[in-house]
Amino acid sequence: MPNSNLPRKIDHSSTELSKTVIELLDTNKKLEKLVLKKDKISKALKDSKLKMKQSLEKEKILGELKSKFITTASHEFRTPLSNILSSAELCHLLLEKKENSKIKDHLSNIASSVQNLTTMLDEFLTISHLEKEKPKVHLEIISIKSILHEAIIKISPNLKNGQSIDISAISNNAKINSDNQILLDVLIKILSNSSKYSFENSNIICTFKVDSESLRLSISDNGIGIQEKDIPHIFRKFYRAENVINTSGTGLGLNIVKSYMDLLNGTIEIDSQANKGTTVHLDFPAN
Repeated sequence: MPNSNLPRKIDHSSTELSKTVIELLDTNKKLEKLVLKKDKISKALKDSKLKMKQSLEKEKILGELKSKFITTASHEFRTPLSNILSSAELCHLLLEKKENSKIKDHLSNIASSVQNLTTMLDEFLTISHLEKEKPKVHLEIISIKSILHEAIIKISPNLKNGQSIDISAISNNAKINSDNQILLDVLIKILSNSSKYSFENSNIICTFKVDSESLRLSISDNGIGIQEKDIPHIFRKFYRAENVINTSGTGLGLNIVKSYMDLLNGTIEIDSQANKGTTVHLDFPAN
């Protein structure tokens, strides 16, 4: 019969078609895997580029900080060291001339310069310590008035002529649950800044306010203040406001205070106007 091989041909064709379909499906799966693999490779490349970009940005920031550190340190250390050297030479000359009465002022200048150097070194070391490991917080009930008294005693030798710090508006019962040493360091830095950027015979006022949500300790002065454009950047490392650029300082103090306030679960806020003064608000949780 002429078509006797037709069923066999149909079976063969079906088998071949099935093979072809299976091969196509297998090829399709391989293509899907390749596409998926390509997408993964593409994503990995994007992630790698992003990580590389972030790494380069971090290196750039670290490089800038390193450069600022070297510039700041070399400039700020040079001035007190020069003062110490010149005062020591003058003391030597005065001793030879037996003018001992004039030596006292130069010795005071040496002591002040050494204190400035010590403060700067402490700030550099504190920043390094905070970056490596956060200090442990030991909470205890602290009298606001007592810790302010302690801070005032610490900074008294560096107050300008006629400057005073008034804490009379704070009740003897005003207390806070905080870390004594960390809070003391915060107050010393804030009060030192208030004195440093205020004038002789000026008054620094401390007040304490309690509400249902927070405890606010405010320290106000009538000093040179901060320009509005500088306030958003004032807590950055090594940042110095334009109007204090010629005054000795590292630009680390407020950055350290901000880090300490974070440790104490508190916040710091600055209200200031150039040539009118500054108020620093330290806010702590009410509980």
